[in-house]
Amino acid sequence: MVQNVFINIFIALSYILAAQLGFFLAFLNTQVSPIWPPEGVGFAAIALLGRKAIPGVVLGAFVANLVNNPNIPTASLIAIGNTGSTLINLWILKKLTGAVDPLASMKSLLVFLFFGTLPGATFSAFVGVGSLMIFGFVPNEAFWNVFFTWLAGEMQGFIIVAPFLLSILNKENYKVFSIGKTIEFLISILIISQVAWYVFSVSDPLMFIPIPFMVFLAVRYRNVGTVLGGFIFSTIAVYHAIHGVGPFAEVTNRIKSLNNTLIFLDIYLFSKITMSYCLVVLLNERDEKNNSLISNQIDNNLELEKKVKERTKIIEEQNQEFQSQIKMARSIQTYLLPDAIPEINDFKIGYQYFPMMDVGGDFLDIQYFKENGVLNLFICDVSGHGVAAAFVATMMKMGLSSWYDFPTDVVKASNMIHQTVAKKVDRHFITATFSSIDLKSKVIRFAVAGHMPLLIVHKDGSRTEINPTGTVIFPYFPPNCELGVYNIQQGDQIVLYTDGITEARNSKEEFFEIDRLTKAIHKYRNLEPSNACQQIVDDVIEYSGGELLVQDDLTILLVRA
Repeated sequence: MVQNVFINIFIALSYILAAQLGFFLAFLNTQVSPIWPPEGVGFAAIALLGRKAIPGVVLGAFVANLVNNPNIPTASLIAIGNTGSTLINLWILKKLTGAVDPLASMKSLLVFLFFGTLPGATFSAFVGVGSLMIFGFVPNEAFWNVFFTWLAGEMQGFIIVAPFLLSILNKENYKVFSIGKTIEFLISILIISQVAWYVFSVSDPLMFIPIPFMVFLAVRYRNVGTVLGGFIFSTIAVYHAIHGVGPFAEVTNRIKSLNNTLIFLDIYLFSKITMSYCLVVLLNERDEKNNSLISNQIDNNLELEKKVKERTKIIEEQNQEFQSQIKMARSIQTYLLPDAIPEINDFKIGYQYFPMMDVGGDFLDIQYFKENGVLNLFICDVSGHGVAAAFVATMMKMGLSSWYDFPTDVVKASNMIHQTVAKKVDRHFITATFSSIDLKSKVIRFAVAGHMPLLIVHKDGSRTEINPTGTVIFPYFPPNCELGVYNIQQGDQIVLYTDGITEARNSKEEFFEIDRLTKAIHKYRNLEPSNACQQIVDDVIEYSGGELLVQDDLTILLVRA
């Protein structure tokens, strides 16, 4: 009996401390918070201790609300709503899954996210906001605004804090932590805290940057890393949003509603936290399957051959899934490339893109302005390879939209790309060619920012290379591109390409070079441009000794007059 009293006192104190954090993040009035951590505390307490924890939750909810707003009727009603929401959601989770930990399995997680948070949160929001309205703390016209913010805060409290406490308090989750890994974990948490603080303190749209860190925490540190990272990530995001700082402050300035902004923020946090939870649950379930297989092999040597076959099958399935995910990542980047080649009289267009890794730093774009009779062509090469270079290449896609407002001014386009993108590329630099073809006069205007010269392969197989001055795009100074102009002749083939083509090397360390490229373009002049580009890329790969020996991304864009 005495022990239960002290346990409930501890629960009440924990609830009150969590409530202070919630009130710290509150707005609109002092009892509406975009994240209500005490709901997670109550959920975890009753999930771990059962019904004997209910008095502590009720007491904590009552005192927390009474301290913040000394009105006994509203504090009592809100305490009933808070406690009732916890009991409703926990009952649904146990009834449908038999578990109390949302991260116990994918079924538990999905039930928790879609069925085990909304009913209780809705109950609490109706009771809480209704009591505030009845006693004059919330005007009637603000009921629904406050209600939806309260609802979102309650759900975020369940989604973020309950798994956080249940994972932190489960000693089984610490078996993977050695001393060295613990130190590594603490350093990782400090880094993601700094990253999150920066991302949500500036107005630039950098909200995607913490995602790789969340994935790393889930893969490396599983439940503990996932929930702690999500808790830090969410708290920092909300803190900056309610103080009018960061990307979500920009939304507030646009829609003139902090309430709606924080609902958007809650939706954003929900998607990111859900992604992390799904990833860690999938990893845990995969490990459980693997451990089960290993245990069965040890325990039953008579069925060793059968178990080996089962293991092989699972590995193949996992490998297929992994390859599928890699292909998906590559398809997302490929989606940014032109999805349809415009059909233009007197001109045929084709391109081919082959990343050295699953994703690459090369990028090209084709824009046809039919009403102006203008065809814009763009190609760039970001220094480095893989994911980092691919991120920068994606930024280039977004930056090009400003050029297309004045498609014929290629020099201005190079300067605007420098202004909008270069400051965000950090240690990377970008080479690029901006070109615009007047389809009526058949004149191409182009600017080369440190990229390969514009190549024209004539009808007789000879070539012309034009390389107006211009430096690479990087933060320290503008590219200062010179305008290049060329009158396109019948039978000319205009070629934009990256250095991966001409700098490909064979086993003798001999470069593919411009001569081979020129001959190949002339050789395949009777093929459709897209087929010719594909054949040239295949020739380069064969020259390098196969796809595994290709040392750079390969990109070529061909326009045939």
